[in-house]
Amino acid sequence: MGKVRFGISIPEDLGRELDELAEKTNVSRSELVEQAIRNMLNDYIHYLVPHECEGVMVAVCPSDRGSEAVIEG
Repeated sequence: MGKVRFGISIPEDLGRELDELAEKTNVSRSELVEQAIRNMLNDYIHYLVPHECEGVMVAVCPSDRGSEAVIEG
């Protein structure tokens, strides 16, 4: 797949953080920015497109009887 080149301006501190992360992870700035944009777009698409989600709910019960009390109701 081809690439599109464009320029952006970001705050200096954000640029420094990006450079530090690129150096620590041995990943180029371009790859990090690409991953960040892809993640952001996926998040936006997730919330903008009507759909049903499945998930897991975790409950913590401080009961002395333990999880059996929660399961039994």
